Amino acid sequence: MLNFVDENVDQIKVHLTDVENFLNEGLATNNDLLKVKVQLGEVQLRQIDVVNAVKLSMTNLNNIIEFPLTTEIEMKGPWVTKELESLGANRFLCTYSDPIYGVRVIPFVTDGNKVKSFTLSVHWFVEFTTYEFVKN
Repeated sequence: MLNFVDENVDQIKVHLTDVENFLNEGLATNNDLLKVKVQLGEVQLRQIDVVNAVKLSMTNLNNIIEFPLTTEIEMKGPWVTKELESLGANRFLCTYSDPIYGVRVIPFVTDGNKVKSFTLSVHWFVEFTTYEFVKN
């Protein structure tokens, strides 16, 4: 999602430059320029919202798996939300927001009283790859 928003901002910046050049050549009006500036401002606000949502999600995940809240975790794979429920015995039950990804049991490894790593997967029909998150 973040890459999509970043690309959108870049495209509108290019469009803004084009409109500024058209304005200088008399092919666009100040109103045209202002419309593009407003559009850029709206997309930049959306970009900030997405960055904040990712940071908040990362903090919540760190809290759930008992990592320091500022730990950077690189997320790869499909962008879906999930709910985690503790099953005990070093396992979470993960229910994905999109039913196609299924309901999965997520095992995790502890070191003392702290989670050291966990393995994440989705339904085999969607993807065979599993993702392992390890605290360094």
